[in-house]
Amino acid sequence: MNYLTFSLRTRLGFQSIRDPILHLGRVKVRLARIEIEREAIQDTDGKFNVLVLVDGEKAVIESIDDPSARYTMGYLDMVVVPASLGGYRIRNLGNHQICIHKTRLKDDYRSSI
Repeated sequence: MNYLTFSLRTRLGFQSIRDPILHLGRVKVRLARIEIEREAIQDTDGKFNVLVLVDGEKAVIESIDDPSARYTMGYLDMVVVPASLGGYRIRNLGNHQICIHKTRLKDDYRSSI
């Protein structure tokens, strides 16, 4: 594992901690730990996102443009958010802070296919 970056971003109701850039052969992914009290606004930025609820009971993932496009996730559920979704919201449905691990391709990734 290559620990290249670590930064903390604090926003209203959640914080996102960027963890290492992980090199998996030719593919580089960025990991983030998102701790949420109420909700967090995220964006796919044109890349699919993989979310795992690692601490807490339940959360809902919903499109900002179409709130009917939603999925309720439980503890250790894994959700793949399509790149085409764009902006999405993660809402905490429990009474305590939740933690979601988010994985996505590194920003400068270019497919050779």
